[in-house]
Amino acid sequence: MNYNYGYEYYNDLDPATFTAVVIISLIAAIWYIVCLAKIYMKAGKPWWAALVPVYNLITLIEIVDLPTWNVALFFIPFANIYITFKVYIELAKKFGKSAGYGVGLAFLFPILGAVLAFDNSKYEVSNNYQNNMWQNNTQQNPQFTQQENYCPNCGAKSAISNTFCPYCGSKK
Repeated sequence: MNYNYGYEYYNDLDPATFTAVVIISLIAAIWYIVCLAKIYMKAGKPWWAALVPVYNLITLIEIVDLPTWNVALFFIPFANIYITFKVYIELAKKFGKSAGYGVGLAFLFPILGAVLAFDNSKYEVSNNYQNNMWQNNTQQNPQFTQQENYCPNCGAKSAISNTFCPYCGSKK
């Protein structure tokens, strides 16, 4: 009796093709990280956050002003599809783009993410983000007070008579 069920594995991929696939995948991953790091810097976050696996999701959630617990949705099947689209749509809106651009980011991040990272669009800071930055600056630097007239967005010192920050352009 022959109990051979034929579970042989045949690898038809030659070494040159395999090497090319690996190199292209590494280039794509590096490009994704570079674009994400540039977007983080435009939003006032550290560039290195794009390198840390779960922290990059937390940073992205903070940039789009969603509650931090939404990071858990990235690890739940089908909910991860919803949160991916939600985050990319909100990210596009934060940089003055349309919701359609956000949907495009979900499908074509290597192209549209590069456009978002390297164009001259500005990150639109919400009141929640400004309040958090003001609290962080006052906790880290006790001399950082409202009487000294520092910008709550970027922390730059400016004249009391300025309505807008001369460095980042946000309204004081």
